[in-house]
This record gives sequence, structure tokens and C-alpha cells, in this order.
Amino acid sequence: MEPAPRDISRQLARPLQAGDFSLAVQLYRLARTELTASSHHLGGLALFQTGNHQEAIDSLKKAIHLDSENESIVLDLYAMVLEFQGTNKAEQVLEDAIAKQRESISLRELLAQHHLDQNNAQNALGVFDSALELFPNQPELKLQRALCLQRLGDSNQALAEIELLIESGAALPNLEQACGLVLQCQSNHKKAVIHLQKATTQNPDDLEALFLLGKSHRALGNQAQALSALKQVRDKKPSHENCLLELGNLFLEQNEFDQARDTYLALQEIAPQNASLHFNLGQLYRVHNQIGQAIECFDKACEF
Repeated sequence: MEPAPRDISRQLARPLQAGDFSLAVQLYRLARTELTASSHHLGGLALFQTGNHQEAIDSLKKAIHLDSENESIVLDLYAMVLEFQGTNKAEQVLEDAIAKQRESISLRELLAQHHLDQNNAQNALGVFDSALELFPNQPELKLQRALCLQRLGDSNQALAEIELLIESGAALPNLEQACGLVLQCQSNHKKAVIHLQKATTQNPDDLEALFLLGKSHRALGNQAQALSALKQVRDKKPSHENCLLELGNLFLEQNEFDQARDTYLALQEIAPQNASLHFNLGQLYRVHNQIGQAIECFDKACEF
């Protein structure tokens, strides 16, 4: 009779929690008997932290072999493989996990997001379609599918599906924001404002909805409302690139050239490859007859 796998997860957890990854690796490597999935999992995390990336990946694969339904192991393996072995192998990690965990909605959502991160909305749509065949009553999946349609350019169908979710009373925190986004993409800013105001009322901390609200107000010429919304987003999240660009553009429209320049330069610090930033900053310099700086900015815009 073979001995049961040895569980050293407690011994590994102590140095891991203390940040002593080298000691955890030493303990893991010294264990010569068969180990449990949790032991391989923690050992793999320690190996990863010490730069032993391939050995870490191999350890997590051992952990999954022993416990194929543990999503936390899958997520850690996916992150490691994505960083060090590329998108195709990372995708395969998720495909293999889904084959063993067909009831996992979260893994399917992660696979869809993986495709979206690679700018492949068509594959993401396929993932959501297959998920909805198994889970037809999941409103979050329906919403994500609708947003995939939007990314694929089918905004009419996307809007129709989102409006059906709203009519059904689906309790999704980002539903009104999604509706506002699609309407904004259709340049229906007046109706977008209605849904985005609902979104910010329901969730005052939804900075993306507040940004979109400011953007639609600017498109409608409601400069005071746009300025108020965009400043709130900037103050709460100074690294919001799209907000800084929109706010700089608004200052430029208001002939607030100093504030526009300062806002564009703040954006340049965090997004130096933003072509729109360099073009608009060039426009600002051109207005001030600073032709040399304007040309330099226009040249940079062309590079990106």
C-alpha cells in the first residue's frame, strides 16, 4: 500500500507569510516523499518569488494534476505561464482547466477576458456563447456577450440585449454604465447621459461611469457638467489616461490654455505614447505661435 501524500503546506506557509521565500523553497525541495496539491502549490509560489520560474510552473502543474478542481491553483499557473511562456500556452492552461471544470463560470469569464486582452473579441464572443448554452440564465454572461458585440461593431444588437436585461430587472451593478457606453458609441449622448446618471447615482464610486458621463456632457456642449464630472474622476484617480485627455481637450475648448497644457503634460508623464495627446498638445502650441514645439509634438503623434 502506497503511503499517503505528505502535506507540508503549514511548514511552507510560515516562511511565505514572513517573506522568506528562500527558506520555503529549501523546505519544499528537501521534502522527498510524495506531496499534496497544496504543498506543490505553495512550493511553486515560493519558487516563483525566487526567480525559479520554470520549476514553479512545473510544481503548479503537479498541484493541478492532484487537484484539478482547485481554481486558485489554475489562476496562479495561468498568471505564471502568461508572463513567461506567452499567450498561447496561457490560453491552453484555461482550456485544459475548463475541460475538467465544465461548471466553472469564472474560468470561462477569464478565458473570454484573455481573448479580449489579445484584441480578439470574436473568440471571446464564442466563449460567452458556449457558456450561455450551459448557463442560459446568467445575466452577467449576457451582459458580457453584449459588450463583445459592441467591440465587434454591432452596437444595435448590443444595445437591444442590454435593454432586455434592464427590462428584466437584472441586478447588475454595471448594467446602466454598459448601456450608457453603447449609446455613447452610437453618438446618442442625450440618452447616454440618462443611463450614466443612473449609474453614478446607484454607485457614486463608479469612476468609469462618471468619466463617461463627463464625456457625453462635453459632446452635448454641457461644459460645466462635463468639467465637474471629469475633475472628480481626475481627483480620485490621477492616472486615468482617458479622463486626462478629455479634460485637457475641454480646457482647450474653453481657451484655458495653461490648464490644458498642464493636464496634457500630466498625461504625458503616464502615457508618453498617446498619439492624441501629442497632436492636441501640438495644437495648443500652434495657437500660441510656438511653432517649433508644435512641430515636435505633431512629429511625435505620427510616431504612434
